[in-house]
Amino acid sequence: MRNRISGAVSLGLLGITLFFLILTVGFSTGSSADFRGTAVSAVLAVGGLFTGASLVFAKPSGNLPKKCGFYLTHAGIVLLLAGFALFEFAGDSVTAAVPVGGETFYSNIQRENGEICDLGFHFRADSRLIEYDETGYETQYYADLSFADPVTLKIDGETLSVNHPVRRNGWKIYLMSFTYAADGTPAPDYVNLILRRDPGEYAVKAGVVLLIAGTVLELLIGNAVRTKSTTKKEDGHD
Repeated sequence: MRNRISGAVSLGLLGITLFFLILTVGFSTGSSADFRGTAVSAVLAVGGLFTGASLVFAKPSGNLPKKCGFYLTHAGIVLLLAGFALFEFAGDSVTAAVPVGGETFYSNIQRENGEICDLGFHFRADSRLIEYDETGYETQYYADLSFADPVTLKIDGETLSVNHPVRRNGWKIYLMSFTYAADGTPAPDYVNLILRRDPGEYAVKAGVVLLIAGTVLELLIGNAVRTKSTTKKEDGHD
């Protein structure tokens, strides 16, 4: 009876924690900036409390894989919440439309609200390229970026493509799209970028790994071991 109650408490607390984790993802991606900060902070705090409570008060029952899976799963949730919190409190994200082929290097990006974001590095877009398949369908987009060291002014380049960001000074630079100049005008094409600084990136990745490992241990290996043990007992009884 005690094991059943403990298992029910564990499952309930885990379910509530996952619910708050889903809310965190939703608020992080679908809310306005002003509302998101308050909402995510509250969700992270409550989710963290439930996760801590589940580790302190819930006593996982079952065999060793199930118990290990329980703690790994909850550790994964803690890391996920910590990763989201790090981005919320110390991360940043900004969009930029950079003219192609210009000589000017950019280091300050103006946000939509008018504030200036200092990237801590200088860059420009030298060229763009669209890759096509044999049917003429666009398959990939590329942009050649040049970076200038703010002290030595040494220039080096990297090629950016969709879903393959480049890293610079703690930022990940993502290629989103191109904006083309109107025909017959001297205006340049533009490369549309998203620059994201996420100090919680690796915590989130580690959390996902632990969640998967814990789920496999608790639901697959743990159940398999329990079934095997039950079968042996029945065979021995017979």
